Amino acid sequence: MPPWLLAGTTAGPLLSTSSDQVTPLPTPSLTTLSYTSLTLPNDKLFHSSIISELLYRYCQRIYPVLGRLYYQRLVNRLDHHLVPKSVICSILAYEATYSDHPVVRRKPGYETCLIYHKRARLAVTENLEGCTMDDMVALVLMGDNEAALGSLEAGDFYFTSAIRLGQQLGLHLADAPGPQNCSIGTDLPGFIPGILRHELDRTLLSTDSHLTLLRETKRIVWWQAYFYQILYSLTFGTPPAVNPDEVCVTLPNQYIKMPELNRLLLNESRDTMGTHRIYPSIYPEYLDIYPWISDEATMLKLQYRVVDLSYKRKFNPQLWLDQLPQINQELDHWLTDLPYTKYPELFSSVGSGQGDGLGGHVIVGLLYLRFAEFYAMRIRINDTSDLPDPTVLDDIVISQCRQRCWHTAMAAQDLLHRSKKLPIPCHNLSITGCLYLTASVCITEFSLEESGTERKRVAYDILQEILDFLQIHSTYYPLNRQLIKDLQDRIAPFL
Repeated sequence: MPPWLLAGTTAGPLLSTSSDQVTPLPTPSLTTLSYTSLTLPNDKLFHSSIISELLYRYCQRIYPVLGRLYYQRLVNRLDHHLVPKSVICSILAYEATYSDHPVVRRKPGYETCLIYHKRARLAVTENLEGCTMDDMVALVLMGDNEAALGSLEAGDFYFTSAIRLGQQLGLHLADAPGPQNCSIGTDLPGFIPGILRHELDRTLLSTDSHLTLLRETKRIVWWQAYFYQILYSLTFGTPPAVNPDEVCVTLPNQYIKMPELNRLLLNESRDTMGTHRIYPSIYPEYLDIYPWISDEATMLKLQYRVVDLSYKRKFNPQLWLDQLPQINQELDHWLTDLPYTKYPELFSSVGSGQGDGLGGHVIVGLLYLRFAEFYAMRIRINDTSDLPDPTVLDDIVISQCRQRCWHTAMAAQDLLHRSKKLPIPCHNLSITGCLYLTASVCITEFSLEESGTERKRVAYDILQEILDFLQIHSTYYPLNRQLIKDLQDRIAPFL
């Protein structure tokens, strides 16, 4: 048991900036520790009011429209001791990076948010139980936070760990056919992991709606972890953690909306569905991210093939050469098959107008994300700069790959220009990864002697636009600063 446990969220008002105005809770015995107590009364770092404040700020920042709803459900579960300490600590570490709370910023001994972040981060691994979907959510949150701060290896570790925990829980077989792996008599298709089985009861599984909710929950949590890990691999060229062909998890139901789901769980008071620990305390927004894509499963498999083949290219260039034409053809088909007429606000040559209210803006922003990922895939699979021996390729292949990368860089520049007029979520790995790979293409063009003067000028202009964009959004996404320095160091010898 760690030397401290987190306090509840209803212990009192926010801490004032003066430490002598706060009356600490009495120290309980080790046998009576709970969420509503502190073992270190003078340690205001984990005071209940700070926890309440950072949880609220997190929900408002991540979910600006429905933050209060998410916060109410989170606090309701916390008051019933249903939120693992790993989840609480991961949210504290995540939000402390951006918070201006006086304790986080100015209390003696904790002058910067990074010290608070470090303590909360260490507490995550100390309190992982390894037996709930909440632990997967905590690992994903930590991976996202570490990547945003520029700790790329740590981010990859957390994302991959979330995938491995999901496999341990059996989520990768959530929709597998076969006999039921559960002692409770239900018609729930697929496996219920044995490690979760003790969490279930007959009340929870008494209705079809509960079965559907549990099944969808497992899908949502699994695919959230998968999306983060594969996107990281796409951006930085690391190997993928799992092949989607080797799992049996269908995509979540696109018609289920997360706000309605959270309201259902929050308002459910007469049975255990809304308060049972088998359900995660935070539901990812996956269902509202990709409702517009017609065949997401095909795109997921193609994304994996791009990442896997790009990584293996370093060791087996011939395998990459053999599969490159087919992958490029499939990428082109995805682009041409997109229903452009549904999004006139993004494609001005097809139509005109803006999205209807906030919903339209959300769709536009998410459409930007998908195009950013698509451009990153095209650059990653065609970029030959990481080959240990480029002489294995003939001049025709090199020229074709270079042209594809350059055309994609031009398209990414156009996407960047459009983002100045329409809402775009800027603080995420999809946008940053796309711009980083695009900037790498520009540096390659700028360094080649065969590049004409005009192309070098355009490449330099695109690079400067990307550096400016990353700098503007570096305050809330510190990874940008690290990438800016890397790009500046790489371009410096050619200026």
